[in-house]
Amino acid sequence: MKKIFLAFAMLMMFVAGCSQEAAQEEESENTEQQEVPTEEEGEVTALETTVLYEHDFNEFGEYSLLSLAPSVDGSAITFTANEDIDSDSEHYEMFVNQKNEVIQGTDLSQEETDDKYCSSLSLSPDGKSLLYNCIELNIGFSIYDMESKKTVHQMEEGDTFISELYGISNDRTVYLKTSAVGDSEALSLYDSNTGEMTHYPLEELFPNEEYPSLDKIFPTTDGSKILLDTTIALYMFDVDEGTAEPIVNILPIREEQDNEDIFLYDSVLSPNGTYLYYEIRHNDQHPQYQTFHFHNLDSGEETVLSELDYRYIRNIDNQGNVLLRGSEGIFLYNIDSGDTRIVPELSISGEYYTLTGNGDYIFYSGNESHEDETHTQYLYKVALGDSSSFATTEFLGTLAGQEETPEKKTFSLYDHDLDEVQMLQDIWNERTSVEYPTQFPETVESMVKSSHWHGGSEQTVYAKNFRFADSEREDLSFSAKVQDDETKGCLVNDLTLIENVDGVDYYYHKGGNDYIEMVIDKNNVCYDFTTYEYSKEEMLAIGKSMKQTDSVPHGIHPEEFKYPTRLPIEKAFIDGGAVVSFDGENTIDFHIDYTGEQESDIPIELEITPTEPSSFLNEDFGEIVEVANWQDGFFKLDNQSLHLYDGTTYYSIVPEPSTDLLGEYGEEEVKRMLIEIGESIQ
Repeated sequence: MKKIFLAFAMLMMFVAGCSQEAAQEEESENTEQQEVPTEEEGEVTALETTVLYEHDFNEFGEYSLLSLAPSVDGSAITFTANEDIDSDSEHYEMFVNQKNEVIQGTDLSQEETDDKYCSSLSLSPDGKSLLYNCIELNIGFSIYDMESKKTVHQMEEGDTFISELYGISNDRTVYLKTSAVGDSEALSLYDSNTGEMTHYPLEELFPNEEYPSLDKIFPTTDGSKILLDTTIALYMFDVDEGTAEPIVNILPIREEQDNEDIFLYDSVLSPNGTYLYYEIRHNDQHPQYQTFHFHNLDSGEETVLSELDYRYIRNIDNQGNVLLRGSEGIFLYNIDSGDTRIVPELSISGEYYTLTGNGDYIFYSGNESHEDETHTQYLYKVALGDSSSFATTEFLGTLAGQEETPEKKTFSLYDHDLDEVQMLQDIWNERTSVEYPTQFPETVESMVKSSHWHGGSEQTVYAKNFRFADSEREDLSFSAKVQDDETKGCLVNDLTLIENVDGVDYYYHKGGNDYIEMVIDKNNVCYDFTTYEYSKEEMLAIGKSMKQTDSVPHGIHPEEFKYPTRLPIEKAFIDGGAVVSFDGENTIDFHIDYTGEQESDIPIELEITPTEPSSFLNEDFGEIVEVANWQDGFFKLDNQSLHLYDGTTYYSIVPEPSTDLLGEYGEEEVKRMLIEIGESIQ
């Protein structure tokens, strides 16, 4: 099933009420000139870059800007700042007005508390109005006038539940998704001038959809039409008529491909409603079906591609220019002419490049590192000038039907005789090389134990999830990692050294929501504890109770299980493995990683467990297959894996996930290879 990330997941991010650390200067002082030769005259054109916002942070923190959403003319912009420092995360929704003043969303709140919460900042196309929502008594949302710098309208909460705020028009019509008690969801338009709200139930707008839903919308600048994206269809909604006409529906493609996991992605509409882009693809890391569509809705002309070699597509302006981010630059592709122009001298190390609807500006965020290990995050505004003078380049895309069909390859399997039993036993016995906590503030009810080995001399031993009887406190997680380099030391990041006893360092940190972490650096082993609501004294007492054990908790008996003798690896060796024990020897999982040194080798992970894998034998997720000497076999398409059952134990054969086996070899060949491995397990 597709994980649908609705727009409200981004709009409803938490906004923390802390002071803004931004240095703002006059626009003329923050302007840089980037000189580039034009294609036609060989003269020098200057791109004007303005720094709208900057924030300094140190090496122990992370600060990023995202969700850049400028007005059509680029006169104003909203954005979100994410700050991660000392294991705490904060989100700040902000906007920049026509005077380049940066204002934090919480400054609009009328509450006088420290925990103000405001979200869903959205500009009108002309940038003169700002829609926002602060958690205030009986207020559904508010409208802020960018010129007078005042809140000019607030809608009181009523019987209608607002599930999502989409945006606001130039005449201050608010677009939202609502539902009343007992009613289905509806696209709703609220006229702030009259206070009237008109509802368009989704089941009436989309009568042919079994489960009507609405993912996102794109209103045109004049407010006459709205593009509606349901993830399986695109509709153009006529505001005057109150009707939605379909533009594209992917249900026939699902039927043709016999795949219910095909959806619409990344749809975007130009502000004038003329140009449209969307992607149709299988919801998978390596999609079996994928097409890219550039559409002129006025002329009806459409370009369909099967391959598109750009990192992402962000916006379309009113002239049909699409902003593309490639691996070597930022480009403007024109839907009508097919020309691709290079945006000159624009850094590609930034993020969230966003083209304004009038095509005059690009906004983006960028990070600058300094010699003192501090960093500065910037919000840039770049004036493009006459983009028709930019040099052209080749468009990196392949028209559907013109792609080359590579010849499908076949796998070669090789015989092997590896000592998995000894490897697993060694992993389990290695538990005795490290120490474990022996005293706790409460009685331990249960404990999950596991040992991991990742190859070479680096070993990691985990004993995690100490669960306490008669306690409402969180579990205590513990891990011990043997360092492969004696001079390396433990990674402590933002933890503080609180004690040193006999050469043993104790590091401690308390973060938000009473999150606790303690790291102990002892005898070339890093011991890490994480939990919630424990005092520093309790954590130190647990850490100082560490002792080495002379024996393992119980036996694991790897000799009772079976292992493959044929693998798609010419000279296979075991690169790593794991033993996971869940409260006793009757619930043990084994993991073995097989790999080789040849480029053609296909790394394989084998998992042996008494627990039934997720979706086993569920034909919505794969295919039941016959495998010799096994009671049940199931080929799972999403991760190209084979799951087997012998009546008591489950075996899973999983190829390296980063390898596009289906694309290179085809489904039938992948299935054949996995079945042959399964039949070799003995």
